[in-house]
Amino acid sequence: MQIASMCLDQGIPQAHAKGLTLLHPVLNRDKMLVEKIFQCVYSVLEQEDYCEKHKFHPLKSVPDDTIQAMKTEIFLNSNFDMRKNLLTGVAEYREKFSDDQRFKPLTDEVRNDMTLRATELGLKAWDRNVNRFIDSTRIEQFDPVNSWLDKLPAWDGHDYIAELAARVPTSQPHWPKYLKFWLTGMVGQWRESDKQLTGNALTPLLIGRQGCGKTRFCKIILPPELRDYYNDKLNFKNEFDLNIALTSFALINIDEFDKTTNSQQIVLKYLLSSSDVKFRPPYGKTIKLYRRYTSFIGTTNQLKPLVDPTGSRRFVCVGVNGNINFEDNLYHEQLFAQALHLFNSGERFWLNDDEIKTLIAENEPYQHLNDLVEMIGETFSAPKDNESGKWWSLGDISALLASRYPNFDSETPFKKIGNALNDIQFNFKSKRTTKHMEYWLMEK
Repeated sequence: MQIASMCLDQGIPQAHAKGLTLLHPVLNRDKMLVEKIFQCVYSVLEQEDYCEKHKFHPLKSVPDDTIQAMKTEIFLNSNFDMRKNLLTGVAEYREKFSDDQRFKPLTDEVRNDMTLRATELGLKAWDRNVNRFIDSTRIEQFDPVNSWLDKLPAWDGHDYIAELAARVPTSQPHWPKYLKFWLTGMVGQWRESDKQLTGNALTPLLIGRQGCGKTRFCKIILPPELRDYYNDKLNFKNEFDLNIALTSFALINIDEFDKTTNSQQIVLKYLLSSSDVKFRPPYGKTIKLYRRYTSFIGTTNQLKPLVDPTGSRRFVCVGVNGNINFEDNLYHEQLFAQALHLFNSGERFWLNDDEIKTLIAENEPYQHLNDLVEMIGETFSAPKDNESGKWWSLGDISALLASRYPNFDSETPFKKIGNALNDIQFNFKSKRTTKHMEYWLMEK
């Protein structure tokens, strides 16, 4: 009792005082007795703190449930640090004065252990009181991404983003600029920026042979402290999983991007432009608005991965010419300090109209054309008055398409090719010979 009183007088928190006492070779023989003594000695001060914190003014007659709820909260705050992870939506805890100071998920089993421990100390603890406190705003609302950003040092002025871009051998002429836009947009997404109406819509797409280090490079972009919020598996078949992914991860790598179908790329185009997410959680009664945290990056071995021409402005196709340096020695603090500095300085992190046109043109070689009309539009144009064209037979047109596009079916009927050539968007001249139809075209 005297030790507990002295610890209280010295302002030592209850959990630390108990922990230190239990390290003593004699006093640690009855852990439950030590805990009950400290709880008894500290209870008056803790109840006073509780009343001051919650503006609680006891009446002459206080319902027993109110007293028990107060004692349960005091017990939990005295023995545990608890917080709600805003990315995962999961409550986490760590025991005060414990060797393991990592936060772990507050599972049902842990909640039951807390209730039993409180009961053993003589509290009339109920599961509902423990759960009600844990699932309330009285525990810390923890944002792991922004908490990490808040601790960054000031940027030292060195261009760390350019160094990161140089790790990827590529002939993409604007790769360093696009990477700067993307990383600054990522920080803006985390900071819940109102400077743009959409999410971080730009997505680098690393295109190269297998084994050149694309996926490993993606994994080292986030600092070690945030790699729990990196994901390289996205379930396009489940709408709820997609919505949760946007709110629960800081970075998603769409690995093997070429495996995404045309319809999935259209869905992805919508996801990239979303600044927030609205959905009804399981067993929920209403649709709720959730923050989007995630930015996207992608990798593929396929040289022509884009199948949706209207969405190509969202992707930065980066052809990888050699081996990527994926050594995990990035100076993450200064890399993101630079991105944060650019964001706070009002640096633009989205493409203007001219830059969008340039990007679309740069992405054209990576466009995978499935539609016959698209193939013809990419292969031929109608000659103008000052341009030289020639008359093409359907057989010659079919042969050229087969040589340019591996996915073109050389058995495509000439009638189908003719119908595509007569599409209203082309306005090609044509004539009928004694043998077949011919078209006045110029090869691009």
